[in-house]
Amino acid sequence: PQITTSGIQITYGANFNPTFNCPFALSVIGQSLTIGDEFFPGNQPTKIKTSGTTVTIGSTGDAVETPSITSLDQLEVDGGSLTINSGTFSKSADTPLINVIGSITSVKIGQSNSVPSFTCPQVIDIKFGSLEIDKGTFTGTTETLITASAPVTIGTSGTPEFSAQKIVSVTGNNELKIIKGTFTGTSGTTSLITAAGPITIGDGGTPIFKNLGSLSISGVVLKIISGTFTKDIGAEPIKIVAELLSEVTIGGTETSPQFTDLSQISIKTGSLSIISGSFTSDGSTTGTGEYEDPVLPIPMIVTTKAAVKIGEGNYNPTFTGINLLTVENEHEEEQPYLSVDIVSGTFKLPDNNLDSELPLITTTNAAINVGDGGTPSFDAADALSISGGSLNILSGGFTRSENLLTKIKVSNSVVIIGSADDAVETPSITSLDQLEVDGGSLTINSGTFSKSADTPLFKITGDETTVNIGQSNSVPQFTCPQVIDINLGSLDIQKGTFNGTSDIIPIITSSNSVINIGVGGSNPTFTGVQILTVVNDEQSPKQLHIESGTYTLPDESESTQFLITADYAAIQIGGYSSPPQFTSSLSPVLATTGGSLIVNNAIFSGSSEESIITTTSTVVTVGNGVTPQFNCPFALSTQFGRLDILDQGLSGDQQTKIKTSETEVSIGTPESTQVQSPTISNLEQIEISGGIVNVYYGTFTKSTEDPLFKISNEAVINIGGADNASPSFSSSNVLDVNSSELNIIKGSFTGTDEEITLITASDSKVTIGEGGIPEFTGVKLLEVANTDEEGIEDKTLNIISGTFQLPLESEQTSILITTSNIEITIGNENAPEFANNTNFRMNSGRISVIKAVSPQIVINGLFTHPNAVRLESDTLLIIESSTFTSKDISGVTKYPFISATKGTLRIVSSSFGSEETSTDIGTPAVSVKRGCNQFTISESNFTHLPSGAVELEVGQSSSALIDSSRFTNCGSESVAAGALHITGESGSNSGNVSITNNQIESCNGSQAGGILLGDNVIPIAVTNN
Repeated sequence: PQITTSGIQITYGANFNPTFNCPFALSVIGQSLTIGDEFFPGNQPTKIKTSGTTVTIGSTGDAVETPSITSLDQLEVDGGSLTINSGTFSKSADTPLINVIGSITSVKIGQSNSVPSFTCPQVIDIKFGSLEIDKGTFTGTTETLITASAPVTIGTSGTPEFSAQKIVSVTGNNELKIIKGTFTGTSGTTSLITAAGPITIGDGGTPIFKNLGSLSISGVVLKIISGTFTKDIGAEPIKIVAELLSEVTIGGTETSPQFTDLSQISIKTGSLSIISGSFTSDGSTTGTGEYEDPVLPIPMIVTTKAAVKIGEGNYNPTFTGINLLTVENEHEEEQPYLSVDIVSGTFKLPDNNLDSELPLITTTNAAINVGDGGTPSFDAADALSISGGSLNILSGGFTRSENLLTKIKVSNSVVIIGSADDAVETPSITSLDQLEVDGGSLTINSGTFSKSADTPLFKITGDETTVNIGQSNSVPQFTCPQVIDINLGSLDIQKGTFNGTSDIIPIITSSNSVINIGVGGSNPTFTGVQILTVVNDEQSPKQLHIESGTYTLPDESESTQFLITADYAAIQIGGYSSPPQFTSSLSPVLATTGGSLIVNNAIFSGSSEESIITTTSTVVTVGNGVTPQFNCPFALSTQFGRLDILDQGLSGDQQTKIKTSETEVSIGTPESTQVQSPTISNLEQIEISGGIVNVYYGTFTKSTEDPLFKISNEAVINIGGADNASPSFSSSNVLDVNSSELNIIKGSFTGTDEEITLITASDSKVTIGEGGIPEFTGVKLLEVANTDEEGIEDKTLNIISGTFQLPLESEQTSILITTSNIEITIGNENAPEFANNTNFRMNSGRISVIKAVSPQIVINGLFTHPNAVRLESDTLLIIESSTFTSKDISGVTKYPFISATKGTLRIVSSSFGSEETSTDIGTPAVSVKRGCNQFTISESNFTHLPSGAVELEVGQSSSALIDSSRFTNCGSESVAAGALHITGESGSNSGNVSITNNQIESCNGSQAGGILLGDNVIPIAVTNN
């Protein structure tokens, strides 16, 4: 050094402008150095070194001339302090103009009103102490203007201006604070600012950055409170990169940083909080566009293993770009997911890419919270794509411009909408097109949801995805065409108001999913033309349990569609709490195919001409523990499958009908299980077409005239069973059976109308009392008919057992049983009991009385077949006012019209044969054996009977009376006697035969034309014939 001082105050210049032509001008130790004037150039750059010195360059006064330092090679400061108030500094070499190497060195630039100016590759390199830059213009080249291993503060009170390819680089754990200033990089700037320590930008001012390039930190805190960030066309992208547990905060409660043409904010571990600001993407992309390498936008924000918070309260950051946020986390088991809190903010597509279908936000294994205290909005076709972790939408809304809708896609995540806390504001979601959940779960605690498009608001896919709605005290509300479409999951609806706005789309559609609605009695409300459609695989029906709630067709609707349809579902309606209520003015309620249906406790109301419930190939159970109520014309229609009506039965409104077709019907339970005896009241009719019906137990009452059971189409109905299985019927008309089979094993049947027959059957096989003793009480009990006169063999009435009686209060004699063209058998192993005087009215057909207990049985009818009446029981059988005729069938059959082997037979006022034609049946019309104790014919006519009129065998204990009858044109040479052939018991004389007051005309036989009395016959009287 040309000058060396120690402990001396040095003032350089003092208006005398000294010149140094040497490499090393000054070496100052201690005290002070003041450079207040121009440092005149010599013939070479020179240096100044200080140690522990207070160095001041330039004056603080505006009027004082500032130094112009153009030939200083370097000012080296070791300790002490450096203050640069003013001056013009220029240098072309790439070494630092100011080199601070000592400890506890304070460097301040631009503290006065003057503005120092620096034009050089590198202004300062500070290794110790601190650096404060308030004012100044700094113009550099490709080197870093400021390098520091000490804290740096820029723009505390002034607005310095920096222009260089690299402006500041801070190493070590030293803070960089940029409060104000203008920072301009070049098109080649990759990192305008670098720092290894914490960085704070815009805390108290609004710095301006242009061509920032990449701002990178590692393991420290970055705060961008305010500032504007832009770049030139072709400049390096603007990036913020944070690694190794860095904490990044952008924006503030009173500031709003502006990022224009932002390429990316990348956070790897640590946290990101964006309170406010405006962020516009530069549209950077990745990919070549070649096969399997598509061109895709780079995410504006990408985080890995970092906690993210966007927005705060009423502060609303704005993000514009195609791919705004991507969160990529790896999750370790038993560790909580890192949170992504989207409190508020506006997320939207750029105007030139409004048709983009890429999600604005994509996350993997993160806990996403939306709207916790704010109202974020998403203006894009796809708002969120969530994989793993969770999504919690607490409040706020999803809105799009121009009435467009947005989507959310979630995969294997826990999704919660609305808070379970009643005090928390509920979300209002009006522009969400669809929330698609694939795997994981969806819980909707509260919220108001509306939509006009006909796509499902919630689309649920993936194995074992669970959906829970209305689990809290709040009641979510939905108004849209379709709320949920669920596949391969489970749906549990506790509370909620569901208003369907479409006439053709169901509110809920489900496939291969388990559904529970209102379980626990929480009563959700559904209003719509179509409420629920369920389709499952035939091999694996899924549960559909509707325990409570109201299900209503809109008042203004004239729809006739089913409210609920289900294919191959295990359905249970009602439980033991408040019953679900289905109200539909015109449309039916439920249609099922396959699967099963249990109707326990429910109220169905409507006026539809179709059945409220229609099933096909379904196993249906009604009244298991509680009684469903049907206030409708048609309650239930089943085809194929099975119908079980258990202990509590069902109740109608006196006009309600049930229809079954080819269905196995069971009412009550068989004796092998716990006895269940249902009560079925106020039903208009149960109509059975085909199938099998077993009525084991039950109490059946009705007051209308139509039959309670209407059976047709080759159905088989069994009433009662073994042991104590015995139903009870009280009605004017219990059964109307057509072309079917009726087996009454046990039961109590009480007719309530004297003018209406209790049981009617046509073209059917009827069996009564096979295995039990049914009880019949009424004025008109049974009417059985066959419309096919040619075939009566399979149209039979078998009365094997039972009791038949008039009501106790009845004083009239009634025709209890009426038949037409059928074959009747009375008694077999058992003896039916006919109390009072039981009358049969028959129109053709046959009757066999094998065994009976009765005062008398009266038959009145038309018989057109031989073998029409057989008496084989110790019973009084009266045949009165009857007609027996048949076409000539000689040689085909050898059966009489009437045969009797036991009991007492009376034929009164009846006719046999025809006046017009011959009736040859190959044997006498009446055949009586000696086992018949009493035989009487009175006031009867036998006409044109070539095979004879009466053949009578009497024994010692029997008697016969033939009185006041007429025999005309009876007999031929092929018979022994034309009118009466009477034989006695072999080996003894028989008597007690009276033949009186008869008219016998034109009768003939091989032995007698009129009367032939055989051996062992001694008549009491044969007179006046």
